[in-house]
Amino acid sequence: MKSIADDIVAVIDAKISTVLEAIDNQSSKIQSIVQWVQEAEDRIEVTETTCTANETKIQVLEKRICDLTEQIDDLENRGRRCNVRIIGLPEDTEGTNPLKFFEKWIPDYLNLETKAGKVKLERAHRSLAPKPVLNRRPRPVIVRFHNFQDKQRVMAAASKRFALNNSKQTSVSQSKFMTMDNTLRICTWNVKGIHNLIKRKKVVSYIRKNKIGIALLQETHLDKQEHLKLKQGGYNQVYFSSFSSKSRGVAVLISKNIPLNVVKLIEDDRGRFVIINGTLFGSSISLFNIYFPPGHPSDFLIKTFADFYDLRSDYMIVAGDFNCMLNPLIDRFPHKIATPSKLAKQINGICEDLELTDVWRALHPSGKEYSFFSPPHQCYTRIDYFFIPRSSLHLAISCCINNIVISDHAMVVLELKSLSRDNFRQWRLNTNILRDKLFKPFFSTEFTSFYNINAQTTKDSSLLWETSKAYIRGLILSFSASKKRKKKRDSKTVRRGLEGKRRKIC
Repeated sequence: MKSIADDIVAVIDAKISTVLEAIDNQSSKIQSIVQWVQEAEDRIEVTETTCTANETKIQVLEKRICDLTEQIDDLENRGRRCNVRIIGLPEDTEGTNPLKFFEKWIPDYLNLETKAGKVKLERAHRSLAPKPVLNRRPRPVIVRFHNFQDKQRVMAAASKRFALNNSKQTSVSQSKFMTMDNTLRICTWNVKGIHNLIKRKKVVSYIRKNKIGIALLQETHLDKQEHLKLKQGGYNQVYFSSFSSKSRGVAVLISKNIPLNVVKLIEDDRGRFVIINGTLFGSSISLFNIYFPPGHPSDFLIKTFADFYDLRSDYMIVAGDFNCMLNPLIDRFPHKIATPSKLAKQINGICEDLELTDVWRALHPSGKEYSFFSPPHQCYTRIDYFFIPRSSLHLAISCCINNIVISDHAMVVLELKSLSRDNFRQWRLNTNILRDKLFKPFFSTEFTSFYNINAQTTKDSSLLWETSKAYIRGLILSFSASKKRKKKRDSKTVRRGLEGKRRKIC
């Protein structure tokens, strides 16, 4: 029995020693893990402290960058404020020493009194372009004055010299003597959120770099207070419609060099559009900046376009991100055979009814450029548009799609001729309308009613005559438009009838 008990004790001791060894091993591992966790916690604490310090430094650096950007902008403006551009001066007039020539020629040409018979200039040279051939437009001359006061005196003298008759004066920048580019550049750009201060600065800087006079922005993602901060970089007028800080929002930025006087403003409380109506260079102008959210009901489009069309301005411009391809066959890459969406058909119908045209497509009938890249679908599309009346298409000098930078959309830039009444096509009576049997009774009834009402309210015959001429023109345009619409409807009806008969035959 004793030997058996000893054997059992020996077996138990062996088992226990094995268990004790395993426990010792686990204890050492646990100690290692505890030590590792402690080291990790120490490293995390150091990292958190460093991140906190870095966040503070980043905030300081961001503020410093903003301050430096504003200083650079101020320095650039100050550096250019003594510059004047002279347009139309024949080549080689200045001889071999342009500086001396212009120091004496400017005061002589403007009859400007100076102490020594000349003004002090720092430099004078032609623009850095190849010398044109004979009978071509000469290169502009850039002159930098040493004193800003001299430059102001010269500008005032030039304005006085080139004042127009009938009390209509034009600035030097619009005269034939000294002028900047006599065009208006407008852009539409989906910026995909500019809450970040750095991105906002980049967007405004890029707009200024492209010499944009009026910028129509979509998806700003800004509230009212943040929208007002867009008044920077030379853009002193900002009109907007806000929705939330995470979606939608549109804004219109107007340069301080564009004397647009806003008369009426229509804002959408859902951040989808803003409509501006005012006067520019003596002509009425209406701007319609729109953002159509993906999958959004299109009910508001017809009413909004109708409100915009009712403004009846001399110049009417619609632009924005419609999130829609008007022609899927050529407005998408890689190309895919597809029919136009319901929204595309509705937009095309609105353009047809209001006689609006897609400017980029009108200038590039077979062009294939795209304004948006979709990473999920890996495709390029053209969904950002400019629409203007067909009667104003002759004012469009160019319409281009820039590179996709800063945002996932490209900036689309429209360049128009100077918006002055000199560019209007003079209206003329279409004498064929007098042969229409329906026109004479229509005109007689409407004009008789107008005359009977207005002849009793004024004794000024000249005022009544001028008003009558305007009303007569309106009647003729209204009748012509109605006749044109009826002709289109009849044509569509005939085509549908022929198509139905063709199907029956087939």
